Amino acid sequence: MPIIVPKRLPLWNRERTLILFVIILILSLLIVFITLTEMQRAKMERERPSFVLQGALQGMNNNYGMLGVQIMEEGDGHVLNFNGRMLGEKTVSGEIGEYELEVYLNRNGDLYIKDLIDGVWKHAADLGLETLKEFLKMPFGLLEQNCDNFNEARFVSNNEKDHVIMLHLPVDQFIPYFAALEESRLDCLLFIEEDSLFIYQISFSLYGNSDNKEILKRTFIFDDLDLQDQRDNKYDGDENTRIAAGE
Repeated sequence: MPIIVPKRLPLWNRERTLILFVIILILSLLIVFITLTEMQRAKMERERPSFVLQGALQGMNNNYGMLGVQIMEEGDGHVLNFNGRMLGEKTVSGEIGEYELEVYLNRNGDLYIKDLIDGVWKHAADLGLETLKEFLKMPFGLLEQNCDNFNEARFVSNNEKDHVIMLHLPVDQFIPYFAALEESRLDCLLFIEEDSLFIYQISFSLYGNSDNKEILKRTFIFDDLDLQDQRDNKYDGDENTRIAAGE
């Protein structure tokens, strides 16, 4: 049986094949490089403080119903603590503990307080307590009004559990009374869960004059009550199952 020897490609064909292979290899490497670069750019974009802030605010507005709220304020010679709930951003109800005042702020901005003497709900202005509206104002609107400042935000802490972001805001939009202070500064710290982007704490610190002294601190702490109800219902269901099973 005759042995068939394969024909060798002409030299110019082998060179052309090699050149084509090199071109394909270079193009493949270029595509991989561009893809990895774009993925890295997208990852860095997602990790920017401004991106995290925008996503967190959008989530707070769209994904959460009733929130538990605590407000703690310390200033020059006064302390205020509020514990209650908010539905949306404008409806707030609860109690100011130090004075045992039950308060209700409706979506129209009308503040009502339960009179300690006769137990009747009255307009805050009738009791000389209209200024409590500023204390009960939720901070999300202030943040949204200053979204242009988000590019100047910076991470104070950024880990697998949460993001802590520092942001500077205009004093006159926080408490107009303090806007006349020279060289005043308003720092805002936001504590955001890494996975859900839920904002669970916002702290405002107001500094006045050139001595950089903190003259007011107001902290908001939020809790997702809908999620808490789901946890409670799950616990009740598990408990009922255990009881039914005779455990």
